[in-house]
Amino acid sequence: MPTELLYRVLRLKLAENDCRNRGYILDGFPRTYKDAEPSFLNKVKKFDEDGQEIEEEEEELEEGQDPSYEGWIKDETIFPSSCIVLTGDDASLTKRVRDLPQAAVEGTHYNKEDMVRRLASYRQANNSTVAEPAVEDFFKKQGI
Repeated sequence: MPTELLYRVLRLKLAENDCRNRGYILDGFPRTYKDAEPSFLNKVKKFDEDGQEIEEEEEELEEGQDPSYEGWIKDETIFPSSCIVLTGDDASLTKRVRDLPQAAVEGTHYNKEDMVRRLASYRQANNSTVAEPAVEDFFKKQGI
C-alpha cells in the first residue's frame, strides 16, 4: 500500500465518531517522525478577500525528496490528547517474547528473526546518530 494512501485511510478512520468520542490507541504507527507529519498535520488554508478558499498547487517533488510540512498545523479533530512511549532494551524485549507461550506467538511476527529485524528498523528510525527526530519528538513538539 502506498504510504500516502495509508495516511489518508488513517486520517479517515481517526475522524470517525467512534475514535473521536471513545479515543483510540495506535500501536506501532506512526513508526517515524516522517510518518507522523502527514498523519496528523494540516496545511493552513488561505482565503481571498471574498472569503473563498485559495486552492494551492501541490509542490512537485524530485525523486527521493521528502515533502515539507513547515507551517502546517496539527489537526485538532484527530490529534491525540496524550502519547505514551514504552521503551526497553533489545535483550529484555527479545527475552519477553521468547518467554511467551508457543500458542501466543504462533502466526505472528514474534520470532527471533522478525524481532531482530523489527527492533533494528525501529532503532534506526528513532535513535538517530545524525539528529533525525524520533516519532515521540513529533508529539512533544506539538505540545503533548
